[in-house]
Amino acid sequence: MHISMLYNVFVCLVAGFSGLLVYKKILEVRGEKIRGYNRGIDYFLLSFGILWSLVGIRILLVWLGYPHLDRMMWHFIVGPLTYFHILPLFYFYGSLFFKKNIYRIIFVSIFGITTFLAVLALFVYGFELAETTYWGTKYDANEITHAIFTYGIFIPALLCIFFEFFNRIKIWKKEKRFIDKQLLGINTALLIYALVAVFDGLAIAGGWMLLLVRIGIMISALVIYFFITEEDNTED
Repeated sequence: MHISMLYNVFVCLVAGFSGLLVYKKILEVRGEKIRGYNRGIDYFLLSFGILWSLVGIRILLVWLGYPHLDRMMWHFIVGPLTYFHILPLFYFYGSLFFKKNIYRIIFVSIFGITTFLAVLALFVYGFELAETTYWGTKYDANEITHAIFTYGIFIPALLCIFFEFFNRIKIWKKEKRFIDKQLLGINTALLIYALVAVFDGLAIAGGWMLLLVRIGIMISALVIYFFITEEDNTED
């Protein structure tokens, strides 16, 4: 198999381990002091790290000559986790958007059910191998799963990110609180991740551009790391 696959494996594993390390760090930060954001971002980083680590392992299996294990891994683990790993973000944004707990529960439940339906449709209607290149394999879910994910999960998540991003800019400019700066930084990282994920799913994201996209994914985790570890130097 081509050496380019190993480059892709390396970048995916680095992205995955970055997410896991940031998850570990955010747990340490929570142990030191109370934070103004809930554990939704923690769970996202954990699932983010696991997902991209498994993507790296999946591509490594192809390089080693085990395409059947790659297909099985995508079907039962990587594919479903691609949908489920976004779910913690709705928990994160639910706590920012709604003051009453009942509204948060309804908000998260809606997207929890939608995610479950996307995975169910994946198992029922299947998927196909879209292409095999020097950089790895690419699978496409069926049209029903793709539609549920795009319109029921990804676009709503992207709208949440954009809304909170611009709203947090306005709040931070007005109040200059440290927590607003942190939340703005976290949303910036999530915006980077969402935008590069769009390119990752496009056919044009191949070759060197694919590696740039995967590097952008890694950077999004590191941006979160920067803001959660930043010290509050604002005067009381």
